[in-house]
Amino acid sequence: VGAAATERRGDLVLPVTTLTKTKNISSFFKETKMKRLFFLCFLANLLLGDVGRVGANEHELHEENAKKVPTEQVNFKEGGECWLDETCNLINDTLPNIIILLADDLGYGDLSFSGHPTSRQVQTPQLDQLARESRFFTHFYVTSPVCSPSRASLLTGRVQVRSGVYPGVFTADNTLGLPRNETTIATLLKKKGYQTQIVGKWHLGVGAAREYLPIHFGFDQYLGLPYSQDMCPCDQCFPQGQPCYDHLCSYSKVSCPLFRNSRIIEQPAYLPTLTQRLVAQAKAFISDAAASQQPFFLYFSFHHVSCNYRQDTSLC
Repeated sequence: VGAAATERRGDLVLPVTTLTKTKNISSFFKETKMKRLFFLCFLANLLLGDVGRVGANEHELHEENAKKVPTEQVNFKEGGECWLDETCNLINDTLPNIIILLADDLGYGDLSFSGHPTSRQVQTPQLDQLARESRFFTHFYVTSPVCSPSRASLLTGRVQVRSGVYPGVFTADNTLGLPRNETTIATLLKKKGYQTQIVGKWHLGVGAAREYLPIHFGFDQYLGLPYSQDMCPCDQCFPQGQPCYDHLCSYSKVSCPLFRNSRIIEQPAYLPTLTQRLVAQAKAFISDAAASQQPFFLYFSFHHVSCNYRQDTSLC
């Protein structure tokens, strides 16, 4: 809701507030010289299947923003909707590049452009600009308020009770994960010739033989943590001198492995610099894909919202 969707060279840009973040990677995307770079916001109902509804808090801003919504419908067929259709045969030059940026635990009231009373202490200038130049939504659709079920629905387009990923989240002592017979958007796109990568938080299981990692669900490459960042030991969570929260001190390094594909490359992962490492990985993937002229799908799932605190104001 807001300004009309931006169109550049036939591309449709549809950012969603909860799916975008970070200054460095957003500026990099703007500088990338590619024919098609889509910022598509795949809430589960926009993809394949059913959703349940969780509404945002109502306040006057919603009514004001609602007045700005264009009345015309966006025709996705004009933009090449059938790349998700098994019956459609498109050459690579017509396939859009797809990037999903998923922010973890980022609320509507955390964004300064929302005008929500709780956003006054946090400034999000990059996201504010993105919202002004494109379209954002004031009502959100999600199938679950916690990580694993909602992520399962995002990637499969199915209500989590149908995949069995509910009602809680996967932890280090779980041996199960997203059922192997579930079809993800990465699987569909890979069949269309896409390069696929996930960077960041997976949280859909590991398995005794690591059979539930992303590389078994259509992703060619994976770099990130399989669990939530708050399951890491406290001394790895914060820069030196920052307070340690009691509930974090009980976690061990076992629940904080950094995976590259199916191999652990660091345990425990060092969180203060993790986002920068993930951004570097995403940049490299995009550059390589652009050089190969092969369409790509990047799912960047941030582990936490990074903010620089100064006095009484935060800059994210």
